[in-house]
Amino acid sequence: MLFRKVKFAANDDKDIVAIVVGALTPRVAYQTAFDIAHRLRLAAKSAARHDRAPASFWTDVNIEDLDDCPRTHRGFRRSNEIPTTQFEVRHKGAEVCLIFGDSAEIFGYEDAIKLHQMIRRAGRRAKAWAGDTSTQRTMLANLTDGEENYRLGLVT
Repeated sequence: MLFRKVKFAANDDKDIVAIVVGALTPRVAYQTAFDIAHRLRLAAKSAARHDRAPASFWTDVNIEDLDDCPRTHRGFRRSNEIPTTQFEVRHKGAEVCLIFGDSAEIFGYEDAIKLHQMIRRAGRRAKAWAGDTSTQRTMLANLTDGEENYRLGLVT
């Protein structure tokens, strides 16, 4: 199998997060960006299991600082841009796939963690620009069983 280096980045533009992954260049609302980032992290951790990496591998990856965020704007504001809303994140083996519409990009789980952090940082900056002070907690989980762990060789 031949791998190619995939260029990836995420930047804020008013209340929109511009994501670049290879040929994909979606622009999503910051609320959707947080959901994408969360799903990327979950998929990366699941993909890492297939590579027998420890669950805490992502703490060793060199990632961006989340504290690089401006103060929240005092008023509530929105741009007039219409963001992309439909996306999907999948993983197969040690690879993660990000899908927007009919286009998809595949990359490794360490790159997925780096992209996850870039999207979170850009989402926080876009949220501050919009003047959104709300907090929301969401939890996603990937349930596994003993047979799956044994098949992957994670249990002796």
